[in-house]
Amino acid sequence: MRRFRIFILYLMSVAFSVCPLLTYLIIYRDRYFCTKYDAIKLFSGGLILITMLILKMLKKLKIPSGVSLFGLICVLSYLLTPIIQDLTVLSFLALVGEICDVIIGVLISREKRKLSAIETASQIKKLI
Repeated sequence: MRRFRIFILYLMSVAFSVCPLLTYLIIYRDRYFCTKYDAIKLFSGGLILITMLILKMLKKLKIPSGVSLFGLICVLSYLLTPIIQDLTVLSFLALVGEICDVIIGVLISREKRKLSAIETASQIKKLI
């Protein structure tokens, strides 16, 4: 049951990180998705960003050099050109999502500690 709770908390973490930005983009979709080409570019950029977000949450995102970092920024800025004008609003929404992610991260670590304590107690109980 605890493992299922931890899994649900991870899903909530991803959802709350992405939800503010996704909601804003859905509300103003006519501004960003003028043509199919823009939609494909934004979808590609969003897919890259979501992948990076998931890797960051799993603590697997490591960008080793400046070349990789600036190459990634260049590609993402090209793919996300239509939304760069609203970067202030979008960065605020990303900040809100990140704060929610941090709060859920605390809940995840608590659940992991409880699960570890329960497993340790059950192992000690078996030894006695």
